[in-house]
Amino acid sequence: MSSDQQVLAALAMKTGQAMRFFDLVTIVCGHEKGKRCFVCLGKHALFFMRQDLNGKIHKGGELVYAYVLKAVQDTATQKHLLLLLSENKPPEWKSERLFIQSDSRDLLLQHLRCNWQTDRMWRLGRVEPFPIFVHQITRPPDAKDTIQFEHPEVVPFRGFTWRQYQRYKFMVPNSFKEQPNAVQHEQTGEYADSHGSTLVVHVHEQLTLDQLKLLKRDHIRWVAQEYKANLVGDESHFYVLRNAQYQKRMNLAGDAAAWWTWELIIRTRSCTLICLLLRRQYIPPVCNCAQDLAVILRCPSDESGPKNFDASHRLARLVADSLSPDCNVSIYRDIVQVKLDALRYDEEAVDWIGSHLKLTPAWRKQAKIFVRSIIKIYVEDGAMREHHNILELPASEALHNALPGEDEWSELGERDQDLDKFIKELRDGGEGLPQDDDLSYEPGVEFRRALEDEQRVRNAWTQRMARFLAGAVDGGLLGPRWTLDTMLDGLGQLTEKSSKTATMALNFLLHMRPGDMTKPYVDMNVPQILRDPQLGQWTFDDRVMYSMLSTDFLRKMFGRSRDKEYFMCLANLLGSDTAVNLKAYICRIFMEMRADAQKPATVSPEEEASVLVVHPLVSLMRTGGNFLATYASAALVNLSNGHAPVKMALMATGVSRDLVRQLKTKDDDLICYTLMLAANLTKEPHNRSIIAGEGLVPVIYDLLTSSYHQCRVAPKSDIASTDDNQQKVSSVSVSSPLKEKILAYAAVVIGQMCNDEAVRLQLTEMYPYTCKCLLYIYEACMPGGQLACKVLFALKQLCANTSDLKRIVGEQVLSKLVRELESKDVDKSGDFLMQAVLLMSMLTKIKANSDKLSSMGAEDVLEKLRKLPSAGDLDRFPQRLAELLEQISRHTKFETLAF
Repeated sequence: MSSDQQVLAALAMKTGQAMRFFDLVTIVCGHEKGKRCFVCLGKHALFFMRQDLNGKIHKGGELVYAYVLKAVQDTATQKHLLLLLSENKPPEWKSERLFIQSDSRDLLLQHLRCNWQTDRMWRLGRVEPFPIFVHQITRPPDAKDTIQFEHPEVVPFRGFTWRQYQRYKFMVPNSFKEQPNAVQHEQTGEYADSHGSTLVVHVHEQLTLDQLKLLKRDHIRWVAQEYKANLVGDESHFYVLRNAQYQKRMNLAGDAAAWWTWELIIRTRSCTLICLLLRRQYIPPVCNCAQDLAVILRCPSDESGPKNFDASHRLARLVADSLSPDCNVSIYRDIVQVKLDALRYDEEAVDWIGSHLKLTPAWRKQAKIFVRSIIKIYVEDGAMREHHNILELPASEALHNALPGEDEWSELGERDQDLDKFIKELRDGGEGLPQDDDLSYEPGVEFRRALEDEQRVRNAWTQRMARFLAGAVDGGLLGPRWTLDTMLDGLGQLTEKSSKTATMALNFLLHMRPGDMTKPYVDMNVPQILRDPQLGQWTFDDRVMYSMLSTDFLRKMFGRSRDKEYFMCLANLLGSDTAVNLKAYICRIFMEMRADAQKPATVSPEEEASVLVVHPLVSLMRTGGNFLATYASAALVNLSNGHAPVKMALMATGVSRDLVRQLKTKDDDLICYTLMLAANLTKEPHNRSIIAGEGLVPVIYDLLTSSYHQCRVAPKSDIASTDDNQQKVSSVSVSSPLKEKILAYAAVVIGQMCNDEAVRLQLTEMYPYTCKCLLYIYEACMPGGQLACKVLFALKQLCANTSDLKRIVGEQVLSKLVRELESKDVDKSGDFLMQAVLLMSMLTKIKANSDKLSSMGAEDVLEKLRKLPSAGDLDRFPQRLAELLEQISRHTKFETLAF
């Protein structure tokens, strides 16, 4: 049972007709013995092919759909069906009754129905349904029989029942009833109980592993991001309780495929969403497909959360754990082996097939010789730091994934002297590759097209061979003892001749070539190609490029004095069609570089070159999805910190609109780094006016008012407020360090935007809850923490030039602030001391706040601050503290004189 495109193309060459589906079945016709063969569904006929696919089972192996009158589905088993043939069938079929046994009978009937009806419309010009009947045609299996036709079915847990949907089955509590939808009454995948909880199961279409890569969904995490965005798209208040991998714990059907699971738990005001995303990968029979499934449990809840969250959580996990295919399909080992020999699987699939099916590509021996040849060069030149004797070890000790009976390693030779010739032999040694004398066309258009097709086939094979060898070098054979990183680290220690050979091999593994597959691979200068602005038209192996970046090999090729060219290459890589992980790593490079570049006082070459990557990073923010947008924003945060040219380049790209757009997303990581980037940009007056014009202020206000209560509440102590009327926080808004970081940088942006009087008045008059939310955060947050410091800064900025706000803030903040400054339990960082003094200086501009501080004995508390170690490192702190004490004293003295 498969729709593998490569196998279907091969079958089309054998049958002369385009194929849609094939399945390995057992057929019985008349009194003949059952015959194992492949049934292939073409446009207008059924083809019954031998198991080796070298031809039809007999001359009547092509059975046109017009000869099929009807189908009968067996009720006793899930594998048998009967095709009733017409009288004018080919004479090789001895009976009009053709019995077929298939592990995937339902899917075979589905494809047969579609093809039969399509052929009927093509021949007769009218629509007729394919006649399928249900009847018992085999004897039901008896428990007393010695031979069982079916495996015993797993009984569900007590209180549960098996449900089937889209060829999968899973356990559902008896209290959950199937719900009809607008299309059908049954088989909807939606269930509900009497308490309002709903359970939904989604089953996506099967996709090949290559298709998943093209769709940028090669990891279940990216699918989880899409689900998360859709689940919270209409929610204004939500909290992500869990967003991490989960291990599926049951395999009740003996499924040979691999399963990956991602768990999302989202709590909103009205419900709790428990979503488990599952990916069934390496699906039999050909092991080159994957299928995504989702289990979504929606539990109604109030402000205190769901009534029994643990039970609901266990239920959702049980449904996901019990998910299994409703029938097992045997693996077509012969076809898998052929695809392995054709190098049609990627490195991860090759490893999985090798460990589970004990099948390896026919080129494994050549890969060993290739790896041994490279290692020999390193050993002879003294560049092999560890495992010097690995070439002499037996296969069982040298190979980390040695197969049973595999003993070829130490006795294999090397081709280090003619490695380029050996690579050419591998390029030309593929079975079935077209040869020059295969072309029988006369010179012309058809000849040119045939020649281009031949070149595409040969160049694609060379590319697959390079990818296979790269996987073998990067731990595929020797594990961590020999990887691409090991090869790159020792390349600089080789002699000139050996270095030239190793570099040639490395370039072949990288396999940087034009995207036009009619052009051959040519060993070219890699840095020169990477500097090409049209790098997007080239392809290369992401794994090899990742190692070249992670080991600093590519940077060493340019040298430290050529940062501009190196940054240009990284910018071009960001704009090319590379893997998500590679682009994310490039963003991390920018973050780490910028952290190192902050040490010198003068502008470093890295800082000058960093302007080149601004536009590619902004483009990545716009087109890379939330994950890459988060990494790009984080990189820009580091690059723009204290670097005016980067800020100017950012504003020139129109990043203001992107900041507002990203703040409207429901992704906490992305929002956090977007706020950090906005905090860097809003330090400049002209940037603030542009960003405010794009609508940043109302977005920040919505963010603050919807998440102000999600800070970690300080433990009760003598520092905490004694107000018993403090409003309790709903448990729907659970705190987290990330939420606190978002609130902290939201306060920073608010404070910096208040430097413009128009924006400050907008926040205080049009959005009056800004001050109230900040006051609540300060009352609830951890004393002396980073969040408290940022809120003190925002409050100071917010109440400037407004006496009423100074009075309100002073009444609610000063008492707690003085207690915190006096307490020995509070960690008094330099930032906390400075922001506390600045806020007090702002508040004491009105006499009421000065009087309050004086009545609390704040002068003595403030005097003691001078002796703190953290105060000695602050610039102008003693001066500001003296001004604050003088201002309090002046107001108090004036009151005494007046009296």
